[in-house]
Amino acid sequence: MTHYATRRRLEELLRRRASEARTEVPLSYGQHSLLLLHHRDSDSAAYHVGFAARFTGGFDAGALRGALRSLVTRHEMLRTTFRGWDVHGRQTVHGWLEPGFEQTDATGWDERELHERVHADYRRPLDVLAGPLVRAHVYDVAPGEAVVLLVLHHLVVDFHSLGVLLPELGELYAGEVRRQPVPLPAQVVGYADFVRYQQELLADERGARARAYWHEQLAGDLPVCEWPAFRVDPGEAQGGASADFALPAELAREVFDFARAENVTPYVLLLTVYQALISRNTGDDEVLVGTPVAGRTDAAFDGCVGYFVDPSVLRADFSGAPSLRDALRATRRRVAEALEYQDYPFELLVRELAPRRSADRNPVFQTMFIYQKPQRFPELASLYMGVPYATPVSWGGLTLRPFRLAQQEDQLDLILEIVQDAERLLGVVKYRRSVFSRGAAERAVAHFERLLRAGMAEPDRPMGELPLVTEAELAHPRKTAPVRIDASDSLVRRFERTAARRAGHPAVRCAGRGLTYAELDGLADVWAARLRAEGVGPGDRVAVLVEPGTDLVVAILAVLKAGAAYVSLDHRHPTARWGTLLADCGAGVALTQSRFATTIRALGSRPLCMDDADPPGAPSATAPVATRPVGTRNLAYTVYTSGSTGVPKGIDVLHGNVLSLLDAAAELVPPDEDAVWTMFHSTAFDLSVWELWAPLLSGACLVVVPDETAKAPDFFHDLLLAERVTRLTLTPSGLHGLAAVLRERGDDGLALEHVFSCGEQLPAPLARAFLDWCGSLWNLYGPAETTVFVTAQRVRPEDCADAGVPVGRPLANARVHVLDRHGRLVPPEVTGELHISGPAVARGYLHRPELDRERFVASPFHAGERMYRTGDLARLTPDGRVEILGRIDHQVKINGFRVELEEVEAQLDALPGVARAAALLAGGAADDRRLVACVLPEPGAEFTEADLRAALQSRLPSYMVPAAVLLVDEVPLTGNRKVDRAALADRVAQAGAAAGRPAATDVPGGTERAVAGIWQQVLYRRDVGRHDNFFDLGGNSMLLLQVHRRLGEAFPGRPLSVNELFRFTTVADLARRLGPSTAGGGGRAAVGEERQPERHDAVQGTMQGASRGVAHAAADDVTHGDVHDTAHHEEHQDTRGEQDGPDADRGRRRAAKRNLLAPGRTRAQARRGLDRRTSDPSKDGDD
Repeated sequence: MTHYATRRRLEELLRRRASEARTEVPLSYGQHSLLLLHHRDSDSAAYHVGFAARFTGGFDAGALRGALRSLVTRHEMLRTTFRGWDVHGRQTVHGWLEPGFEQTDATGWDERELHERVHADYRRPLDVLAGPLVRAHVYDVAPGEAVVLLVLHHLVVDFHSLGVLLPELGELYAGEVRRQPVPLPAQVVGYADFVRYQQELLADERGARARAYWHEQLAGDLPVCEWPAFRVDPGEAQGGASADFALPAELAREVFDFARAENVTPYVLLLTVYQALISRNTGDDEVLVGTPVAGRTDAAFDGCVGYFVDPSVLRADFSGAPSLRDALRATRRRVAEALEYQDYPFELLVRELAPRRSADRNPVFQTMFIYQKPQRFPELASLYMGVPYATPVSWGGLTLRPFRLAQQEDQLDLILEIVQDAERLLGVVKYRRSVFSRGAAERAVAHFERLLRAGMAEPDRPMGELPLVTEAELAHPRKTAPVRIDASDSLVRRFERTAARRAGHPAVRCAGRGLTYAELDGLADVWAARLRAEGVGPGDRVAVLVEPGTDLVVAILAVLKAGAAYVSLDHRHPTARWGTLLADCGAGVALTQSRFATTIRALGSRPLCMDDADPPGAPSATAPVATRPVGTRNLAYTVYTSGSTGVPKGIDVLHGNVLSLLDAAAELVPPDEDAVWTMFHSTAFDLSVWELWAPLLSGACLVVVPDETAKAPDFFHDLLLAERVTRLTLTPSGLHGLAAVLRERGDDGLALEHVFSCGEQLPAPLARAFLDWCGSLWNLYGPAETTVFVTAQRVRPEDCADAGVPVGRPLANARVHVLDRHGRLVPPEVTGELHISGPAVARGYLHRPELDRERFVASPFHAGERMYRTGDLARLTPDGRVEILGRIDHQVKINGFRVELEEVEAQLDALPGVARAAALLAGGAADDRRLVACVLPEPGAEFTEADLRAALQSRLPSYMVPAAVLLVDEVPLTGNRKVDRAALADRVAQAGAAAGRPAATDVPGGTERAVAGIWQQVLYRRDVGRHDNFFDLGGNSMLLLQVHRRLGEAFPGRPLSVNELFRFTTVADLARRLGPSTAGGGGRAAVGEERQPERHDAVQGTMQGASRGVAHAAADDVTHGDVHDTAHHEEHQDTRGEQDGPDADRGRRRAAKRNLLAPGRTRAQARRGLDRRTSDPSKDGDD
């Protein structure tokens, strides 16, 4: 027997004897943390350390196994197991523990099969309780050639340890091949010595200084990385993934040269750029990035194998607009301090800081930067990264070539790792697939490289101003060539050309009355002449207050033919609102109807009543009339939207703006003379511009939807069938109402070719439904300041995969830019503020120069062009489509209408007895959104929630009146004394939950109790009485749809149409319709009210409820059928005695309360009681 064989037999004997030996050692802090994470998911490979390579040149599997066993004998951590993961957790060092070794014949396998098998074996769990925690896999691919995979648990090794183990394994392998012993240096210290060292350090002054430093660095609220909502495939959103890259050779050289010139290491330079990248991607000035430190501050541990590495946290602050040079200085200082105090265990620090934890996120940092520069076995870098172009490495007499091992860790959201391989910089980006898509991760690498180049090129320029978007992204086809329009063109010119061509064809119809194009043109000429006789001309504004019908279309055309611009007043809005708008726009003349004449005159304008039999001074309809010449630069209309100052703001839109919209839209949906369009929306709403002019300038037929039809989805469906409507425009709120009817009735007879959704986010379930009910569904987006809409998306089934549908790409009349808060382009899928430029951008705001300068800014991308800052948070998809994500400010959308929360709050704050008010949008789903206000009363104030809503109804359009007003004992504030809207939302949610529980004295049981409970949940209220009207309590048509759905679930055997809910608008009436109630007796009186007398005429009560339902139906203002001002309903001004029924009595009390809160009343008066005998029942239903 040879000397070598004898030695091997003795070693084997000693191993057998040592296999029973056990030594227990405490855990280090790092091991304790890692063991806890391992036990959370013991089947995960997240804490495996893997190394794979191709071994060529006469590979001997037996020699590798012998070398591996010798390596395990040499290093105690390779024969260690673990038990427990709490404070009693221990590690057990075994005298001997056989390493795992598997050999597989892989000859004939293709590369894909080989990689799949290697990856599967890498992911196979390691048993930390029983061991072994080191395993080798050999895949023989050819004689003398194999792929070798080493898998170790991070509990026993780190990257530095690989630099110790791999060279030793090579020497041992060579010794096995030569059958000669290898004299390696003796192990002086082991990992157990490090554990004792760590404990001693923490107990002395060094530990106290380190603790103080880290507590100071991480004091206060820790910033959290809020990543963009990248599109990830739900089917692949588990675990982690990685992507390799290499910085170009010239860029790597520049990094080394620049770092040397700035007296920093490449690590500091690359870390600084990565921190800036995270700041730019998340939008946060302050970021926390983890970075590993070796943990071997004592040189004695340099050759020791074990888990020494520990994360360190580096805080970076970009709020002061630092340049790269500034940031490098700060990073260099922080890195030096972190290295000085690296011995303080991160696990202990987290325990002491006790940050708010989340099950799926690191409690301190969510991203990490790793820079590896192997001191031992530097060739390890390229092998470890597995890059295909790595230089072959000599090892143990063999040649090693890289083999790609995808390390799909998911401990953190994003990890950027760069390894220095001589003069090369090789990288891998590791990402959590539930957060990043592969495309997003690869773009992050491209943006890192872009930022690195830009920073080194301009090191004194603020890093926040450096370009981030790559040249490839800038070249994305998202900028469309603008449409071209002749400067002399106008809406009037185009209409007159169309009218001449389509003279005898139907132009407009409403409620049985119709006009041909010739008749419409002629009547508009008559009224244009009348306006000119009143002195109206170019530059003037004319108010239009006409109920929906053919006269409304005539009026608008007449104003434009007179050379003026129209300002539509919604006939449903309060008189005070009309007065505000008339005073602001300066319209001295109003085209209106006789029922509004007195009010218009009182507000300071001259009414011209279109329903007069023979308007004074009207010329003959056959007299030739010359249209005032206007062009693209002339004003077409002024439309008003909610204003944050509490005053509505007017937007001036030019003829050219509208023409550019129509021409651009025609490229997507060609005009059709045979089409039938509806005008569903109020002309005070900018969506009506599209509904009106698209048909009239193409020769199609326009059907104006009457009030009584618009407010009832059943009736509207009837109109669609009767008129054979082919092109329909609605907000998603309106589509919800129509969808409810279509689900009941089916879509037989519908002729809808194109349905356009605009004004709100289009929910995917609603979109999917309409894809079955129409030829083409379009999702549109655009603010009034950019002329109705500027993007469009023809909805496909695949667009409905997420909660909301994208709004598409820009039209030919607009360019869209998503910018960060510094005005820089953001990359795809990163959130920024949407800016719009091009011919779509309106002239600006009326009488608001400061707001003009703030919102309409010079475009840095196109000389001489203005951009409109929308205030909408948006992002671009990788293919160039726009997604709207919300608002930057406190503007919200209710049923397609923009509402500034500050305007609502300003009106509430102005009411007597209100100390402070705050408003917010409650509810998540499109059919569940409602405006809710919280009001803090002044001490001694006496009013109810209903009083406040009633007061607002006399001041604001109905869509701006909160559906619910909650009286609170405080309005939550942030640290800087602003309304804490997050806390406010929690309170509203709690109120909504409480509303689902019965009140102390509630509606009787049975059907009435069930109906009242549903109302309570939908309306967020508890004060629901038997005879309360649904719309008086804050309901609207969208909330009524929720009631309809819930009633269907609660009473499955009692079919009820949506239209019936508009007729049965009290709990008692609705319960009677559904079926007999088991309860009797009176309803619950609201706070501050005496119990109502029982109604003694059920028929009269039902009719009163129905009339109020008509008055209040569709209170969302999307439809024409909303509440009217009581001044316009003299026929309702009757008087009933106190015993005429609960509705009459409630009407008088509400009238009194409205007077109590009317403008001019003092706070003292507000605190006094109510005159319950005031007689004004009409205000109960019509205010």
